[in-house]
Amino acid sequence: MNNCIFIVAGEVSGDMFGANLVRKILAINSKITFYGLGGDKMRQSGVGLIEHTDNLSVMGTFEVIRKVSFFKKLLKKTLNEIDKYNPKAIILIDYPGFNLRLAKKMKKKSIPIYYYIPPKVWAWRKRRINNIKKYIDEVFYIFPFEEEIYKKLNLKTEYVGNPLVELTSKINEESDANIFWSKSKKVALLPGSRRQEVKYILPIFLSLVDKYDKDASFVIAAPNCFIMNQIQDYLNNYSKKFENISLVTGQTLSVLKQADAAIITSGTATLESALLDTPHLLIYKGSWLTSFFAKVFVNLKYYGLVNLLLGREVSIELIQNEISIERLIKELDRLFDVRFADKMKNDFQLIKHLLGSKNSSEVIAKKIIDVV
Repeated sequence: MNNCIFIVAGEVSGDMFGANLVRKILAINSKITFYGLGGDKMRQSGVGLIEHTDNLSVMGTFEVIRKVSFFKKLLKKTLNEIDKYNPKAIILIDYPGFNLRLAKKMKKKSIPIYYYIPPKVWAWRKRRINNIKKYIDEVFYIFPFEEEIYKKLNLKTEYVGNPLVELTSKINEESDANIFWSKSKKVALLPGSRRQEVKYILPIFLSLVDKYDKDASFVIAAPNCFIMNQIQDYLNNYSKKFENISLVTGQTLSVLKQADAAIITSGTATLESALLDTPHLLIYKGSWLTSFFAKVFVNLKYYGLVNLLLGREVSIELIQNEISIERLIKELDRLFDVRFADKMKNDFQLIKHLLGSKNSSEVIAKKIIDVV
């Protein structure tokens, strides 16, 4: 098919970034068609989906093993769809376990392959850098420190800026979303974008709400309807009903912008929160096996991107057994302390300076449009 681009995003964040990129490309050339793997936002931007991210997000060793057969079939299905549409280019967004396998299979086809948000080889599985060099035609990386890694490769690479800078700047301009806060102290709760994350984190959130200051209101922000249904099912069967909890779907950035403080599960969302000047803390809990593998294989001092970028603990991180309701109450109270919050916000300015103001999707769109 003429003027076709195949695009693959396997997670909620990739769906968001992919949708933004598709819109930018279509603004330059509206005759281009898109097919691929993604979520609601990519579908709304004009991508014909062959598989939805609701079925693709996995976390933890057991879940990955359980879905091996599914991913093998999905890879075969994706290859068949690419043959069917014969795209002028393939854009891969994050999701390295699947995307690098796809790139390996596609290299023989002589279709240019672009990797937007490449694997975090600085964190774990450093040998993936060899596959990137073999199978990818151009890499668009989003963190300044990645330059040191990619400049060593005999490969076209470019720092395009971080897509969250662009997305959060829009929220800063349009932060009037109609979100209900029942009390004056506003706390955003982000339980994650994967079912397994929500399974472990949501009970902790509800225990916190039960014991925290009754003058606080809480908004649980679900990234999509898939996760919202999981949250709603859990609340429907919970022993207590909460009048100071609201549920919001697909408006995470607006929730963060309006909140006075946030408790966050995803490392990526800590960066969103920082760019929106919202004081926050990060918590993470998973199965014991997932925790074990993380300790053994992940070469990182911190989980949150804010702390990783500045090389020190700006926002508190409570991981696995470090989490207790008493500690959460203490740390949440600190976020409402003006001095503590202002110090954190000053560090957020360093993050903004570090990431710069590049419009990543626009930079990539202009490059890819020349190919098709």
